[in-house]
Amino acid sequence: MEITVRPATRDDVGVLHRLRVEAEDWLAVRGIEQWGHGELTEEDVRAQVVDGQWHVGQTDDGEVAGGLRLLWADEQIWQADHAFAAYVHGLVVGRRFAGLGVGERLLGWVQERARDAQAPTVRLDCVEGNAALRSYYARLGFREVGRRDFDGPWFAAVLMEKPVPAPDLADDLRLALDVSDRAARLASAHFEAGVAATPKADGSPVTEADRAVERLLREALSRARPGDALLGEELGRVGESERVWVLDPIDGTGFFVRGDPNWRVHVALQVRGTIEVAVVTSPALRRCWWATRGGGAFEAAWPRADGEPRRLEVSTTAALDGAVLDAVGDAARARLPAGTGRPPATPLPLVGLVRGEVDAVLAEGYHVWDHAPWILLVEEAGGRFSDRTGGRACDRGGGLYSNAALHDALLTLLGYPAQERCRD
Repeated sequence: MEITVRPATRDDVGVLHRLRVEAEDWLAVRGIEQWGHGELTEEDVRAQVVDGQWHVGQTDDGEVAGGLRLLWADEQIWQADHAFAAYVHGLVVGRRFAGLGVGERLLGWVQERARDAQAPTVRLDCVEGNAALRSYYARLGFREVGRRDFDGPWFAAVLMEKPVPAPDLADDLRLALDVSDRAARLASAHFEAGVAATPKADGSPVTEADRAVERLLREALSRARPGDALLGEELGRVGESERVWVLDPIDGTGFFVRGDPNWRVHVALQVRGTIEVAVVTSPALRRCWWATRGGGAFEAAWPRADGEPRRLEVSTTAALDGAVLDAVGDAARARLPAGTGRPPATPLPLVGLVRGEVDAVLAEGYHVWDHAPWILLVEEAGGRFSDRTGGRACDRGGGLYSNAALHDALLTLLGYPAQERCRD
């Protein structure tokens, strides 16, 4: 049975209160102490729903199978041990769904939300005399970390918590691919319909499609990773975190407006100054590229279900004589050393580099969202990148991308600093 967790609405108030009353009756018949009978009224539930505390587990046919309250603070119960965490209250499962894993699914969802919010633990409390429930939580990985005595003849609570693992790159990549796919579909609809551009303050073009796609990316990423910061070309930066999603909703707006398919959606995740995940999607060309730090770089047809991915590798060319070099812009192209080859003009020279068809690309200028995904893609394909200060930062006006074998020689010829001062 599939269970989908969603925020409770006012329409769920009666169902949640009924499930709570049924659970209280079932516990009372068996002499199990957990909740005071009738202590939670329907008005209490309604106020908590309005406050955004309740979430419900819903079956495929729309029936509410259970619910819980999720809080991010609980000084009343945890007192001096109060800290930022995901606090669970009121976990309840409908009696006819007992034993089907609904409670486990709800708690698993809380763990996912806690991880996204960068909370270190999930916490809950259980009446000390409820041995069966304490055992259930222990089987799910919760450990007892304290005890509280409260007013009343029986209310002593055991405090329990479970650590939350940090999101790994595989999870972040899945998220980046998913939001990129959704953004690409929206951008494609605008591209096929046709759009007009207006100039921004810096003279570069922007369309309503740029803004709509960035809004989609921001909303999706904020829901999935509420603790992360966002930095986008059109809407700026929101949030402060060591994890920053860098977004270019439509890279190549000029192409987009002219009906040229050579535009892309850029999504990259920067963690503590280092790009860790990169996805570039070119829906009009039906291609996409992605990489994770230490996990390699790949290319596939888009949508990705249409074919197997290809692992990307840069060339092994080690001599400048006869090397194939490219650049973005005439000024950069004029700086390339004489005696080297030039590929046919292309708006996507970095694709040629990661495919091993081009040996180096000089791409100076532009912005952090233009370079962020390509630095990781080139490095994970076996190449190197140097910004104009000798580091590898994506916010210093671009720099030199190469197959690595030619890198040091090209740095010297271009007059780049020889020593890397890498801030990541």
